[in-house]
Amino acid sequence: MSYTDLVRKYRSIVGASVDDIDGLVANIKQQAIDSGKAYYCVHQGWFSSPRIMTLPYYPKAVEILRNQSGAFLDVGCMMGTDIRQLIVDGVPAERVYGLEPAPKYIELGYQLYGDADLLKSHFLVGDFTDESVSSGAEVDPGIRALMGHISIIYAGSVLHLLEEKAIE
Repeated sequence: MSYTDLVRKYRSIVGASVDDIDGLVANIKQQAIDSGKAYYCVHQGWFSSPRIMTLPYYPKAVEILRNQSGAFLDVGCMMGTDIRQLIVDGVPAERVYGLEPAPKYIELGYQLYGDADLLKSHFLVGDFTDESVSSGAEVDPGIRALMGHISIIYAGSVLHLLEEKAIE
């Protein structure tokens, strides 16, 4: 799969076609780098390639989310690439949530996928390593509303970024 395949397919589905996908991805990459918080995946251009579908449990997760109640949370969702892959694969967008500490990445995801006014998924700004988030104390109402309703939590793009202290 090319790093632009999902962007091209998703934009086609939502009616946000663009003539130069490579140029769009390059522009988003540069904006992420200029934001001062560019991870290795940004420098490598991997931010537009979904990773979740390569995992062995992915087909089962899609089946559960399509056919049962409950919701999905992508912790450290970045630009929401894996979220958009779930939607392309038939998961109802209303039941897909992203938690991202950097609001700029959420904004860049809307630019990349052309769906700021269309996407029915929910993006929340927060840091899951913050004890107030994990304990429920002084939590954003959007995050609090999720507690007890998430059936699948995905953290495939954050664990390698944690410092030892945060892992403990």
